Amino acid sequence: MSDPMSVGLGRIANDPNATPMTRRALGILATPDLIVTNRGVTIDSHGKIALRLASGGGLLETDDGLSIEPKNGLDSEVNSSSQGDAPQYNINATGTAPNFFQSTVFVGAGNIVARSAAVEALGFAVEAAKVAIQNNGTQLRLHWDDRAFNSLRVLPGGGVEHWSVGTDTGFHFISGDGTGAQDPNLGNTSGVMINYGSMITQVFKIKTSIAFAGGGAAGFLSWQEFLTSIALYTARNDRDHVTIVPLGGAVIPSEWLNWNSYINAAGQLVLRLTWIGVAAADTRDWAFVVTKFRNTDS
Repeated sequence: MSDPMSVGLGRIANDPNATPMTRRALGILATPDLIVTNRGVTIDSHGKIALRLASGGGLLETDDGLSIEPKNGLDSEVNSSSQGDAPQYNINATGTAPNFFQSTVFVGAGNIVARSAAVEALGFAVEAAKVAIQNNGTQLRLHWDDRAFNSLRVLPGGGVEHWSVGTDTGFHFISGDGTGAQDPNLGNTSGVMINYGSMITQVFKIKTSIAFAGGGAAGFLSWQEFLTSIALYTARNDRDHVTIVPLGGAVIPSEWLNWNSYINAAGQLVLRLTWIGVAAADTRDWAFVVTKFRNTDS
């Protein structure tokens, strides 16, 4: 269909009373592509230059001018191969202002809400997560650099794997602020709970060398206690637990019947050694392992 303005200008250009220059000028005006692109910018039916707005393109024309059409969210797609090796991002947030997400953030898990509802229908309570990540491989990795990082992976059966990678690997759990009145090393009101068990605030090992002088009498039971002070830690005989094992792999004397450990009222670790008959002198390393429990646990 011909543009009305083009038709009108064409008639004037063909008017025999018009001068050659007028007809030439009007002939040029009768071809809108010579004035505008006729794509983003065109000439409307009233002969006015106007913008062409694609349906659903995001711009609206109102009496007050152009406005942005309200959208429910941001939908972007970037083909990284179109720019060679240059990095491309669907969203590249830069600047000093913080990024704030008021609602739930889904990463690779657009239907996680429906799945949570399905689990709840089976009788299991599932709390809404602020951030939901779904992937068949590693779901989360935190980096110090390329050679030191921690990875978290949920397995198909529901098991969880933590991977600590680096030159000095391990997991360090810290809870509380260390201001507990009765325990200057760790707060007494927080810790680690395993399967809703008792709250553990600290586990530590003390290695010490204990010299046993030997002795005893033939046919009689004897016992001796050895005290170990732990200046850097505190142990409490009303709630903490201690075990002890000999180190080094040296052969246990045949006269030894058993050994055990406990925490005395002064917070010292005690080794009690029991033997029968006459035992020879013995010096070896021992390891006390102390498990400390929260104050409020019985």
